[in-house]
Amino acid sequence: MMIICVLFIIAASLSMSVGLVATSSRHLVENHFNEIEVWLNKKRAQLESTVFISYDKDGKPYPSVWYTFDDFMTALRQLSVVGVGGGELERFFYIGQTDNRGIVHGLVNVAAFLSHASVISIK
Repeated sequence: MMIICVLFIIAASLSMSVGLVATSSRHLVENHFNEIEVWLNKKRAQLESTVFISYDKDGKPYPSVWYTFDDFMTALRQLSVVGVGGGELERFFYIGQTDNRGIVHGLVNVAAFLSHASVISIK
């Protein structure tokens, strides 16, 4: 899980927003995250077989023990709803919290993050 959190903080720094969530609106962000979580859970099998994988020395893929869907979702919730830092340094992973267009922008950002992470660390 620690690896996923570190990857999130490093690789997603460009897709994080400053001061997005006021305390009074955290429940709205939580609801927004829940919509994304439902969508991602519907795609869980695909994600686990194509994204959350490792490769053996012969290049054959196998389910990763370092990169897991459950750990990813835990880290995504933490970074998009709770955030990291505090005060002026508070940051959130952008899941479309501020654009009032549903979950589309959030899913695009999650896809961009996962594809970037796959290229630089998993494969």
